[in-house]
Amino acid sequence: MNNFIAAILFTSIFNTVDLPIIPAEVVSKHMGETVKVVDKVYSSNTDTKDIVLKVGGASDHQYLTVIIKLDGQEKAIYTGYNIYVTGKLVKYKGAPAIIVNNSKQIGIVMADHDLRKAFN
Repeated sequence: MNNFIAAILFTSIFNTVDLPIIPAEVVSKHMGETVKVVDKVYSSNTDTKDIVLKVGGASDHQYLTVIIKLDGQEKAIYTGYNIYVTGKLVKYKGAPAIIVNNSKQIGIVMADHDLRKAFN
């Protein structure tokens, strides 16, 4: 039963209409586009009002920075988890980023599958 639920969650995450699903390592090729990125969060900073996630690589070597601007949201723990984040790829401090303004744009991938298989 748990595998069935995981499969449904996995399928629903990857079935967004007309949005390309990409790993963080290729975001620089999609600047200005609205995409869904699925990859691992290597570190996060919750010291400020915003939550800043480093996705796809260790701090200062990440492929994507995600800035979560949700006032009043509990500071969720994303470090170490595979997440999905949907939004427009913009430059933030000279690097690719997605600004999250709606909680529906981001979530933890709850499936026991190798995410790389989803891109093949």
